[in-house]
Amino acid sequence: MRNDDQVTGGAGWTDSPRTDATGERPGTAPAKPSEGAAKPAPEGGGGTWHPVEVEGAGWRIAGATLATRKIRRPPIGGTSLSQAGILFLAGLALLAALGYARDLAVPIFAAFVIGLVLGPVNQALVRRRVPEPLAATIVVGGAIALLHLAIVMFALPMQSWIERAPEVWDALGKKLRLLQVAFGQIQDVSESIGRIGSDSKTREVVVKGPGLLGSFASLAPALVSEVVLFVGTLFFFLATRNSLRRSLLSLCLSRSARLTAARILLDSERALSHYFGTITIINVVLGVATGVAMWALGMPTPSLWAAFTAVANFAPFIGPAVTFAVLAGVGLVTFDGLLPSLVPALVYLVLMVIESQFVTPAVLGRRLVINPMLIFIGVSFWMWMWGPIGAFLGVPFLVIGSIALGRLAGWRDAR
Repeated sequence: MRNDDQVTGGAGWTDSPRTDATGERPGTAPAKPSEGAAKPAPEGGGGTWHPVEVEGAGWRIAGATLATRKIRRPPIGGTSLSQAGILFLAGLALLAALGYARDLAVPIFAAFVIGLVLGPVNQALVRRRVPEPLAATIVVGGAIALLHLAIVMFALPMQSWIERAPEVWDALGKKLRLLQVAFGQIQDVSESIGRIGSDSKTREVVVKGPGLLGSFASLAPALVSEVVLFVGTLFFFLATRNSLRRSLLSLCLSRSARLTAARILLDSERALSHYFGTITIINVVLGVATGVAMWALGMPTPSLWAAFTAVANFAPFIGPAVTFAVLAGVGLVTFDGLLPSLVPALVYLVLMVIESQFVTPAVLGRRLVINPMLIFIGVSFWMWMWGPIGAFLGVPFLVIGSIALGRLAGWRDAR
């Protein structure tokens, strides 16, 4: 019985070599049968050939159908739903793993995001024939210097406020008790704050404690390890940036997939660099304006509130809300009377509204338009997952996700 597995599709017989039952090769191939008619079976094959419609023509051999090269994709149905379910479960498992491995995942993902932001700076040095390791060293060193400057701006004035915490709680409790008549709903809160402020033993322990360094002593090993992991990941990401890109693109099987992946990487890098560069300038200006306003109003440590405002504004919605609450609390402790106490917070609110509603949209334009509800949910979710660093990474994750979805949708439509 001869081998008929060499049928290549299309209506008709194959032109590949055959042998008959005696082992001799026939001189010519059988003539092509007319379409729609039954074809005689080859010798020893049994049955007849019948044309079937499978995206063109095919043949039935003894009850078996041979399809052509083109196979029509199945419509959306059970297979697509099952794939969606598998992806959903895989996403939940990934989120659970990221939450469980928080100490490991936070510095690594933060390094990836900062690496994408600093990528164009590193590439500019490489184009000037600076070796990649040296360029990465320069960029990482500059980032560490800026981070150290921010920590110094926070630590010195913040330490005095931490040491004055019992006094601040006592003064805040007294102010809240004065407002008890107008706001009876906060009676329980004011009593608890009053008990905290009136506890002389607690006040004595805090004042005589080791201060700011002592409060972070227990967190030092974990903090140092996370900082080392962040710096190391950022350095190697920048030093091997081009080779990592080539390795990632080599995993794509088709040329269109490689182009789509390359565009996602390039667009994400450009968008994040543009976003962080613009937002950093805006936040610095907002912080300086807030510091000048706090100085003019007579608030203590205006430089602290300038730095706090600039850093907190990187977390949309949550950062400004925390800044408003902090300024309102400090105003209650610093000034007498309800209205003078709320003036610093109200001034900051005016500055923040001007920044968020007029300055930022005018500067960023329509290049990074994301639904505010998605921003709020994303920032809240990642803050719940990873704390303040998660709130900082929420918007970059949304930017990368929106770019990836847009490019993948265009790639799928083009297929």
